[in-house]
Amino acid sequence: MRALGWIGASASLALAIVLFGCGGGRTVGTAGTGCANAQDAHRAYVVVEHLGGRTVQRCVGFNGATISGATLMRESGLSYQTQTFSGLGPAVCALDGQPAHYSTCFPKGQPYWALYVLKDHHWVNASTGFASIKIGNGGALGWEYEPSSGSPPPPPLPKT
Repeated sequence: MRALGWIGASASLALAIVLFGCGGGRTVGTAGTGCANAQDAHRAYVVVEHLGGRTVQRCVGFNGATISGATLMRESGLSYQTQTFSGLGPAVCALDGQPAHYSTCFPKGQPYWALYVLKDHHWVNASTGFASIKIGNGGALGWEYEPSSGSPPPPPLPKT
């Protein structure tokens, strides 16, 4: 009976380590908490900043040296819609319910989703589409729904 109690306590401790191992991989904003694929060795993040400032963060665990932007987006559980452009690949037209409807991915004079990649703890503008980006442990994709004029700062850094 005593050994069974120790095993149960050890299992509870192991579960707590797995659950809290994602650290800042929690969602800030709407849906869910935790890190998708929490048992995996590495973490990557998606940070979304909506027009108006609401921020959502998702964490995805992975085991390889890198994770593709396409896999990261798919595993994040965020809803998004894309349009494919020659030379760029899929571009995000709607993300996490914003805009609710669209007819053109990058409408002239309207907000659009700008993509950033975390490099050396700073956001840089992505030079390719999200599907061709490779992200290492602790890396992130940052999305900001930007107005058509002006240049707001990129989304907040991921909370890890």
